[in-house]
Amino acid sequence: MALDITYGRPELLAVRTAARGGDWPGLMDAITAGVSDDEDRSDRVEVAVQTLIGRWKAVVPAQFEQYIASLGADATAYLLRGALEVERAWLLRGGALARYTRSEQMSSFHHGLHCAQELLQASAALAPADASPWVWLLQLARGLEIGPERTGEHREELAKRSPYHFRGHYQAVMSVTPHWGYSAAFTAQCAREWTDGHPIGSPTHALIHIANFERWRRDNTGTPLRKDVDALERTRQASTRMNLASCERPGEILAHNYAAAWFSVIGDRKSARPHLALMRGRVTRWPWNDVGANPMAVYRVHRLRAALGI
Repeated sequence: MALDITYGRPELLAVRTAARGGDWPGLMDAITAGVSDDEDRSDRVEVAVQTLIGRWKAVVPAQFEQYIASLGADATAYLLRGALEVERAWLLRGGALARYTRSEQMSSFHHGLHCAQELLQASAALAPADASPWVWLLQLARGLEIGPERTGEHREELAKRSPYHFRGHYQAVMSVTPHWGYSAAFTAQCAREWTDGHPIGSPTHALIHIANFERWRRDNTGTPLRKDVDALERTRQASTRMNLASCERPGEILAHNYAAAWFSVIGDRKSARPHLALMRGRVTRWPWNDVGANPMAVYRVHRLRAALGI
């Protein structure tokens, strides 16, 4: 088993193949042809961006830049270029805490995020019904430190277009975690409010698991998490509201990875088991990378502990 962000899905494999090969018209076709919904569109852009970063790192291929420019005022071109600029900015910044990051890295980071913001806002203006620009605007929200009010406004714009968009809501809640200076209580409040009224079966209920996982990672104040009866019960209820019969789409896979990781780190193997079983080895880098340096190895350990074998 290996980490694979396409999960073997034909539409995502087509995106990755075109991006790896530098087939820019083919890449644009793979992103736009036969898109089923907002999440499908965002998933395709995500695979394109991650593949480009994996192939060229922080360098933007000249031919890619020229091709995007040749498309003119095109919503998908702006979306793809803006999403790529978000990922480039984070790559240039590095993963160290701000106090350990060089000033030139921070400067490149903020410059890249501002460029990304302009491109994504242009995409949103050209395609006002498209939820995808708001996914990456939410991702850069924490980097630009736009604050909880504006982050909430971005989340509302996403929800107007795609109420149960998992990747977008994931970026929203990750922008208000203790890692970025917010209290664990505020993160939990946002997760509850943002999933209130969501239908049974929506992966967005995993936002509750994500909020608790981030509390486990970063916030040791107040009642110890393993003794917080209310928080533990909310995560168990969230699991019952998720779809425990299917885990096929990227958003569902990420949601079940977080649920499985959360229950695993607190030692609730019984609750982790159904999520681990549904994943079928489709491991995401996060959150397992926050548990150990090798996400696949960490996953395997917890799968064995849950008595599911490799």
